[in-house]
Amino acid sequence: MSPKRARWTAARKSKQKKAVRRPGNIQLGMLVIDLAAPALTAVDFAKQVDRDWFRSHPQRSHRLRRAIPGEIPGGSAETWVVVRQLQPGSRKRCPFDALVAFPSDEAPEHIAHAMYDLIVEAPDRPILHHELMQRSRAYEVAPDPEDPSRDKPLRCH
Repeated sequence: MSPKRARWTAARKSKQKKAVRRPGNIQLGMLVIDLAAPALTAVDFAKQVDRDWFRSHPQRSHRLRRAIPGEIPGGSAETWVVVRQLQPGSRKRCPFDALVAFPSDEAPEHIAHAMYDLIVEAPDRPILHHELMQRSRAYEVAPDPEDPSRDKPLRCH
């Protein structure tokens, strides 16, 4: 048997272990079903996205992102979520509706931190621009060279 044919046969046999044959004509092929990967709900998907994001940004404890459709009951296209990582593996999410355009880039830590605290303090009250700027200046520290958002200006699109 040629090496190419041997590789093809081995690959076909490994797929057969995870496959279900269709009844009737065996020559039709195989239907591969992955039973190990159940469908994720929007909330589970959001949790996974946040988990992966905080793993790849270990220096951060806050994140501001657009809500995933279906994550927030009654959420709209203007619903955002600010996430605080309490400790690795434990996060708290606070949804809010944006009344103005938000930057498309990643928000720096001090702004996401200020947003989170202002939303938790008064969840039903709109956040005023000067309050956010005043609070974020209080949280701003020397730039972290490993934080990719440290030098990016906030741009609205």
